[in-house]
Amino acid sequence: DRGGKSHYFCPRPEDLTSIRYSEASMNDEEEIKSSLTELIRLKTDRNLLNNQIHDLAAQLTILKLKGFHPQATFKYQGAGISGIDIQGYLQGSLEIACEVSTHDKYQGNRQTNINGDLNRLENCQTRCKYLSVVSEDIERSLKNSQSVHTKYPSVQIIRVL
Repeated sequence: DRGGKSHYFCPRPEDLTSIRYSEASMNDEEEIKSSLTELIRLKTDRNLLNNQIHDLAAQLTILKLKGFHPQATFKYQGAGISGIDIQGYLQGSLEIACEVSTHDKYQGNRQTNINGDLNRLENCQTRCKYLSVVSEDIERSLKNSQSVHTKYPSVQIIRVL
């Protein structure tokens, strides 16, 4: 147990040790291997944490979408699965598509990823299209962007936090 009430993993502060490098240690093969192993473990933990954040954001998104579409049935593909994150069905027909973004800023690679989500949604053949975000900054940036409105006119931006 990692100390939480849920089944989601959250690293303890003592798990996030910083690894310090020195000239002496970088000449010691065993120390280099040990440091590399620790960094790979931390990277794996971070990836698990990112997936769990995405899963929880998707669950919140589904709750919000159920408020908009109470008759719909929703399917969530899971973090790391390609394609539309959340699909909504009305009377057995795919009518709702939603991508979930857990990024905190709309810049650089994050902007590229979010624009990819927006493109996927715009090209989707559903009646309702949503991009769900967790960041107020991203919500504001997207809603205030004329280019987003022009390129992705059928996508609605919703924030779940």
